[in-house]
Amino acid sequence: MDADTSGAAPLSRRGDGLTASSAAGGGDAAPVGRVPIKEAARRTGVPAHTLRAWERRYGIPAPSRTAARHRLYDAADLLLIERMNRAVRAGAAHVEAARQAKSEAATSPATAADAGRMQADLSTAFEARDRQQVFSVLTRALALSGVSGMLSRVLRPAIDEVRIRVDASDDETLGERLDFALDASRQWLDALRAWADDGRGPRAVIVAAPGEGGDPGTAAIALLMALSGWSPVVVDGDTVGELTTAVSAHHPAIVAMSIEHNSHVAAALMAAQAIGRRLGPDVPIVLAGRAAGSVADLPEGVQGEAALAGLLSSVL
Repeated sequence: MDADTSGAAPLSRRGDGLTASSAAGGGDAAPVGRVPIKEAARRTGVPAHTLRAWERRYGIPAPSRTAARHRLYDAADLLLIERMNRAVRAGAAHVEAARQAKSEAATSPATAADAGRMQADLSTAFEARDRQQVFSVLTRALALSGVSGMLSRVLRPAIDEVRIRVDASDDETLGERLDFALDASRQWLDALRAWADDGRGPRAVIVAAPGEGGDPGTAAIALLMALSGWSPVVVDGDTVGELTTAVSAHHPAIVAMSIEHNSHVAAALMAAQAIGRRLGPDVPIVLAGRAAGSVADLPEGVQGEAALAGLLSSVL
C-alpha cells in the first residue's frame, strides 16, 4: 500500500517548538520526535515495563511528561535506550550498561553507526513511499546530528543510493521511488525552512541551476540560510532569462546559485553571470551545492562556495 499522502504537512510551528502533523490529518499535533512509551518500546525492542524499570533504577532515560504525567520519549531518549540495550545484550551488567550508555551520549551524540541506521530507515521509508516515516526519520536525524549531519550523513546518502540504482537499472518503479524521495525530502526541508524563517531577515534568493528545479539540495541551502538569519526564497526556471527575471523580482540582498550536479555547472555559471549583470555589483552572487566545489575558474562577479560557507558558519 502506498503510504504517500500528497496533502501531508511534515512540520508546522506551534508555540516555541517544531511539531509533526498528525498522519490522520486531524487532531492536535504532537511534538516532533516525541512518542509515548508503547511506541518507544516498539521502536527500540525494549518492553514498556523494562523502560519503566530502567528509568526508576538507572535514570535511563529521563523522558518528558505530559500534563497528565504520560511519558514522551524524544530521539535522544530512544538512542540512549538502544545503546543501553546493546550493552546489556552484549553481556554487561545493567549498572555498567547504563554507565556506558550515558558516557557515549555525553561524548558522541550520534555515532557513524547511528547515522547508518537512520540512513537505512530512510531508505526503507523511500521504498515504502511512506511520507510520514520519511518525516519521522529526518526529524530524528536532525535531533541527533544537527542540520549539517542530517544532510550529509543521512539524507544525501539515502537519496544517492536511489539515484545509483536508477542509473544502473531500467526498472520504472525505481524512478518513481526517486521521484517520491526527492519530493518528500524537499517538502520536509521546505516546511522546516518556513518554520525557521521569521520573515524579518534580509532577502536571500537561492537559485536552482537550470535543470535542477525541485532538487532537495536547493531546499537544504534555503534551510541553512533561514537558520542563519536570512529570509530565503527558492526560484527555478528552464532558461537563463526566466531565472534572471524571477530573481530580480525579489530584490535580493544576496543570491546563491545552487549546483548539485557537475553536468549543470556550465549552465549555472552562465545564469549566475546574467543575474549578476541584472542586479548590479552591490548584490553578491555566490555558488553553493555539492558541485560548486568543482568550479576552478570563477567568472567575474561570481564568488565561490567559501563565501557562502562563511555566512553559514554558525549552523554548519
